[in-house]
Formats: sequence, C-alpha cells, structure tokens
Amino acid sequence: MAEETLSEKLADHQLALQLNQLPDAVIQAAKLHILDSLGCLLAGSRLEPGKLAYDLAVASSGNGSGSASTLLGTDSRVLFLDAVQAMSVAAHCGEMDDIHSGAGTCIGGMIVPALVAMAEKYGGNGRDFLEAPSSAGLCHGDQRKDGSDII
Repeated sequence: MAEETLSEKLADHQLALQLNQLPDAVIQAAKLHILDSLGCLLAGSRLEPGKLAYDLAVASSGNGSGSASTLLGTDSRVLFLDAVQAMSVAAHCGEMDDIHSGAGTCIGGMIVPALVAMAEKYGGNGRDFLEAPSSAGLCHGDQRKDGSDII
C-alpha cells in the first residue's frame, strides 16, 4: 500500500478535528470571523454587484423546484451551488478588512457562504459550524501561539 500523501494526512487531520481540541482563542476568533463574514455577506447583498449575483442565482435556479438553499437576507430559495456562488459574491462585495495576506483574498467570503448553504441543506449545528472554519484556516492569525499565520 502506498504511503499516505501530505494532502491525505492533512485531510485526515482536518476531518478528525473536534471543537474541544481547539484553544479557546481559536474558538473566539472563529466566532468573530464568522460574524464578520455574515455581516459582510448581508451588507454586500444590498450593494449592486451583490444584488446582481442574487438575481442571477434566482434566474439560474428556474422555478425553484428542487431549490434547497435560502439566499441569506431574503426569502428566495435557489439551487445549492447558485446560493453558494451568489452569497460568496455578496460577501466579497461587503468585505473591507479581513484579507488573508498569504492568499490575497478573504477566506471568510468563500468559507462562510458555503457553510451557510451546507448547514441548511444537510443539517448542522453550531459546533459543526465552528469546527469547519477553524480547521479550514479562517482564524489564520490566531491558531499559533506565536501569532504567525497557519497558512
């Protein structure tokens, strides 16, 4: 059997990560980043590019049959992938200060909208919602004791 790749080891570690294994500082940072990203998403959904993304998601999803995901801040239900895309655009539109220096983008604008749609479609709880972004690097500056980025 071939030795496990680094990617496989990292994926296994992320899957096994439990909330109770995370330092309190990481949990608090995750909560802050999630709230910030949700606020940015809602603000961005009111800006013209965010409105256009939401309108496109509604138009792309057709009559709504089989639509499983709510566009946050509206009553509109659209297809899962359309919701993730539209909410990610909206989150990036409203984002002003949470840019990850190594990636050059806002990680929360990609992760949190996907988590919102996944929690609605597949079910989830607050614990799951906190474990996912914490393990995905959303709290990049707070995961190491020396304050250095994890990514």
